[in-house]
Amino acid sequence: MLSEVTPQMPAWAQEVFGPVAPVIRFSTAEEAAALAAQTEYGPSLGILTKDMDAFTETRWITIRGDIAPYPF
Repeated sequence: MLSEVTPQMPAWAQEVFGPVAPVIRFSTAEEAAALAAQTEYGPSLGILTKDMDAFTETRWITIRGDIAPYPF
């Protein structure tokens, strides 16, 4: 884990191959989303918080190149 990372550091802005987790601090959910959106890889992030009620919205997105036969 790399702590105290800034958006200007290569570990945050570029893909790192290996068991590396860059950690950057933020104050609001909006700031966290903005930080994630700054990378070329898009908004993909993990949030560690004591306030579970702020981050409990579930979304499920599935993308397929073909249509699944029904029934599954």
